[in-house]
Amino acid sequence: MKAKIIDKQIIPDNEYYFDSVIKIFEGKDIELSIKDWKDSRTLAQNRLLWAYYGLLESETGDSAINLHAYFKKTLIPPKSIEVQGVTFEIDGSTTKLSKKEFSKYIMEMESITGIHFPYRDEL
Repeated sequence: MKAKIIDKQIIPDNEYYFDSVIKIFEGKDIELSIKDWKDSRTLAQNRLLWAYYGLLESETGDSAINLHAYFKKTLIPPKSIEVQGVTFEIDGSTTKLSKKEFSKYIMEMESITGIHFPYRDEL
């Protein structure tokens, strides 16, 4: 949830949602985590990405699923995670991209394929 801290007070962007969450935890011990806000890509942008994959599929003959896997592997650095003391890498994800990173991802796809992303105004 996005909020600002002003004069040691939490000011939520969506007070109604914040109040409804607070009510759920009323009287309970909680763990609170605060971090810098990252303006992540939206679900609407994700739908545009998959529309673009569909266009690429029709132009190249490669499936949208395979194109998605290829571009993630090629353009997004892997992430290291640790499970039971073992560290290994997993593929990067478009869900964790900021809006700016997402736009760059699209532009790099255009550069690789030579096929224009027709929804640029909607990013």
